[in-house]
Amino acid sequence: MIAISAAKMLFDRFSKGTAGARLTIATPLLLSVIASLLLFPSQGDQAEARLVWIVLLCGSLMSLLLWITLRSHQHYRRELEAQHAELQKSHDDFSALIASIPGTVIRCKTAPSWQVLYMNGERDISTGQPVNRFLSGELTYRELVHPDDMPRIDRAVRRASAADHAYELEYRVLHVDGNWRWASLNGRFEYDAQGRPEQFEGVIFDTTERHLAQQELRELTEHLPVAIYHYQLKEDGTPRLIYISDNVERIMGIPAAEMIASSANIYDIVHPEDREAFIEADRKTSQHLLNFSQQVRVIPPDGRIRWLHVKSSPYRLADGQVTYHGIIEDITAHKQTEERSLQSESTLRQIFDTSNAGIFLVNKEGIITLANRRMSELFHCPHEQLIGSKYVAHIHPDDREAGQQKMLDLIASEIDSVDLERLYWREDGSQFWGNLCGRRFKNADGTTAGLLGLIMDVTDRHQAEEEIRTLAFYDPLTQLPNRRLLLDRLQQGMTASARSQLHGALIFIDLDNFKSLNDTLGHDVGDQLLVSVARRLQTCVREGDTVARLGGDEFIVMLTEIHGTTNDSISIAETIGHKIISALNKPYSIGTHELRSTPSLGIALFLGHDTSVDEMLKRADMAMYQAKAVGRNTLRFFDPQMQARVNARAHMEAELYRAIEQQEFMLFYQPQINATGDCTGVEALLRWQPTAQSMISPAQFIPIAEETGQIIAIGGWVVLEACRQQAIWQKNPETRHLNVAINISAKQFQHSSFVHDLHEAIQQTGADPKHIKLELTESILLADIREATQKMATLGGLGISFSVDDFGTGYSSLSYLKLLPLQQIKIDQSFVRDILNDPNDRAICQAIIALGKALGLSVIAEGVESSPQWKMLLSDGCSEAQGYLFAMPLPAKEFTTWLNTKNLHMAQISAIHYDR
Repeated sequence: MIAISAAKMLFDRFSKGTAGARLTIATPLLLSVIASLLLFPSQGDQAEARLVWIVLLCGSLMSLLLWITLRSHQHYRRELEAQHAELQKSHDDFSALIASIPGTVIRCKTAPSWQVLYMNGERDISTGQPVNRFLSGELTYRELVHPDDMPRIDRAVRRASAADHAYELEYRVLHVDGNWRWASLNGRFEYDAQGRPEQFEGVIFDTTERHLAQQELRELTEHLPVAIYHYQLKEDGTPRLIYISDNVERIMGIPAAEMIASSANIYDIVHPEDREAFIEADRKTSQHLLNFSQQVRVIPPDGRIRWLHVKSSPYRLADGQVTYHGIIEDITAHKQTEERSLQSESTLRQIFDTSNAGIFLVNKEGIITLANRRMSELFHCPHEQLIGSKYVAHIHPDDREAGQQKMLDLIASEIDSVDLERLYWREDGSQFWGNLCGRRFKNADGTTAGLLGLIMDVTDRHQAEEEIRTLAFYDPLTQLPNRRLLLDRLQQGMTASARSQLHGALIFIDLDNFKSLNDTLGHDVGDQLLVSVARRLQTCVREGDTVARLGGDEFIVMLTEIHGTTNDSISIAETIGHKIISALNKPYSIGTHELRSTPSLGIALFLGHDTSVDEMLKRADMAMYQAKAVGRNTLRFFDPQMQARVNARAHMEAELYRAIEQQEFMLFYQPQINATGDCTGVEALLRWQPTAQSMISPAQFIPIAEETGQIIAIGGWVVLEACRQQAIWQKNPETRHLNVAINISAKQFQHSSFVHDLHEAIQQTGADPKHIKLELTESILLADIREATQKMATLGGLGISFSVDDFGTGYSSLSYLKLLPLQQIKIDQSFVRDILNDPNDRAICQAIIALGKALGLSVIAEGVESSPQWKMLLSDGCSEAQGYLFAMPLPAKEFTTWLNTKNLHMAQISAIHYDR
C-alpha cells in the first residue's frame, strides 16, 4: 500500500514536472520496475514477491527523494532569482535617487587631506572637476576649499565629530572655471572600533545662486526703511520670531540673529509704559485674526528710546498656532518732528500772545482780521475795536497815502514783502515810529489772501539814531563837523572842483603849546579854549566853507569855489590864513584866566581829483609841521619838496623792514683808552650796509626806527651780536679784559621784555656779563626812574654795569645820579669839540669830571680828535676817552689788528702836537 501511495504521488508530481524533472524522477522508478520484472517470482513464491515489492518501493522512494531535492533546488533558485530581482530594483531605485539629488554624494577619509573614497556622477557639482580625478587621488577635495574658510570648517568638524551628530558646512570652493563658488556639505561621521571618526559621508550642494540671492536680499533689506519679519504666537501665548531682516540692527541696534535667539523675551524691550497695551493688542489680534498695527516705544540695549510702527497680517496654522508676516518701521524721527511741531505750535502761540511786536493779518480789502495783544497796546486801542478796522487808518496822515499804495502793491503781487519804518498815529493823537515787516500770504490755491505784518516800536531807536548820526558826523565838544563828515565834504568838494575847474584849499590848524596849557590848567579850561577857538574860526570863513575839528587841538578849514587863477587862489587862502592867525592870537577870557594861544597853519590847494582825500590831508599836515619848524604862529603852503622828503622817509622805513629780514646790519667797535694808553673796552656802534649800496649813517635811520618801533627788533639784534662778539673775545687772553659798551634806546629799555631778552642773549652766547656795559641817556633814566631803578638793579645783579650817555645834554637833573646804580658818566662830544677854544665848554667838562669823582663814578669823554684835547682832559682828571684820535669805529676783525699795533699808534699820538 505504501508503494502504491508513493507511486500515485510520484505520478501526480511527475505529470506536473518539467521534462528534465520528469526524466530525473522516472529514472530510478523505471530501473526498479525493470528489476522487479526480472526478479518477478514464479507463482506462489512469496519471498521473491516481497523482494520485488521492496525493489519497487526503494525505486519509488528514491524517485521521491530526487523529486524533493530537485523541487527544493527549484524553489531556492526561484527565491534567489526573486531576491536578485528585488535587489536589482533597489539598486536601480537608489541609483535613480542618487542621480536625482541636485548634488554630489561623497565619502572621504577624515585624514587631513580628505581623500575621496566615493563620489557619484561624472563631475563634482561644486567644483566642476571630473570625479575620476578625486577617486584616482590626483585631487583631494580639501585643497580646493578656500583657505580663509578652512579654520571655520575645521572647528565645525571637530564639534560635530565630538558630539556624534550630523554636520552642515558652508564654504567657498575653487571651480574648474577659476571662480570661487559657494557650496554646502551635509552628512554624518563613521567611527572605527576605538570610537574615532574614520570617514565622513554626505552630500555636496552648489549654493552659489542661493548666496547671491541672499546677498541681494540683504542689500535690498538693508536699504529698506522697514524691517521684514515672520513671527508666531503659540497657543500658550509664547512668542517665537522665525525670521527678521538684517536691517533690524540699524533700526533697533540689535542683530537679527540675537533677536531670533531671544524671541521668547521679545516683549522685554518694549517700554514698560507701552508693554501691557502692546501684549493685549497682540493677544486680541491672534484671537480674532485682525490686522495688527501698533505704535510702540522700545528700549534697545543702548538705552535710547525709539518709536516703532509694527504692522502685520496674522493667519492660523493647522496646529492652532498663529503666524504673522509684517514689517517694523522706525518712526522715531517722525515722532520727534511731531513733538517739535506741537512744541512749535505751542511756542508760536505763546510768541504771538506775548511778543513785544505787534502781529496782525490784513485781508485783500485792507481790514485787520487778526491781531495780538501787543497791537492793542501799540495803538492804544481795544482789541475788539482793532479787529475790523482799516490798517491804513492807523498810519500817520502824512504817510497814509504812501502806506495805502504799498499795501495795494503787496496784495497785487507787485512786490513780495516790505520792510520799512513809518510814523503811526493813535486814537489819542499821539504817535510813534514803527518798523513794519510785511509779507504777502496766499490761499491754498495760490491766490493772494492778504498781508501778514509785524510792527516793532522803534521810537527810542529812531531818536537814538538821530543822536548817533549827530555824534557820528559832529564833534560833541565844539559841534563842528568831525573827521568823517569832513572827509565826505572834501570828497564832494573835489568832485565839484573837477566840474567847475575852481580851486579849493585845506587849511590845517594846530594850536601851539596846547598840551602844556591843558596839563597846567586842567582839561576843563582846555575844552573851553577849544570851543572858543571853534567859534572864532567860524567867523573867519565864507558861507559855504567848512570848519571841522579832527581831534585834540587840530582843526581844518576847507575853502571851496575859489575864483581866479592859481595865484589868486593862493592869495585868497593866504589872506584867510592870516585872518585866522590874527583871530586866534587875541587873548581868551576863560573863567578867571586870561589865556593866549598861537596857531600854526598848513595850506594845501586842490583842483579836481588831482590827488586822493587822504593825500590832501597829509599835504596840509606836512605844511603845518613846516610852519611849526620855522617858528610857529605862522603859515606855510605845501610844496613838492615836502612830499619828496616824506616819500624818502617812507622808502627808508620800508627798507628798514627789509634790512631787518635780510640782516643787513653790522657792528663796528670804537676803542676806549685810559690815561696810561691801554685799551679798556669798546663801544659797539651800529652800521647799515644795504646790498649793492653805500653804507647809511645811523643818524639817517635811527630816528625813523625809533618812531616806527623798529628799534626794538634792531636793538635786540645789536645786543645779541655784541654779546656774541664779547664771548669770542673773552676766549683770547689779549682781549679777555675788554668791556663792550652797548647803546640802548628808550623804547628798547622801556619794553617789558628787555631784561628777559638781555639775560637770554647772555646765556645764548656765553658772554661774561661783567664785561657788558649799557649806555643809557638821561631821558631814559628820568622817564620812569622807579622802573629804571628796578631794571638796573636786576641787571646789575648779573654783573652788568651802566654808563650815562651824552651827559649834560638832557634834563640836567643831578638827583638821579645818587639814586641809580651807575658806574660811569660820558661827556658828550658837543662839549669836547671846542674845549680848547671855548672856556664854557672846558668849564662844563671840568664840572662833569669833578661831579663824577665826587660820586665815585668813572668819567669818559667821547669825540676826542686831537692830542691837545686829550692832554687837557687828562690834566682835568678825565680817566678815559674815545674818538678819531685813537681809532675810527672798526669791524671786529680790523679792531683786533688795530689792537696788535696799538702801542706804536699811541706813541705816535704822544709825539704829535695838534694846533687847532
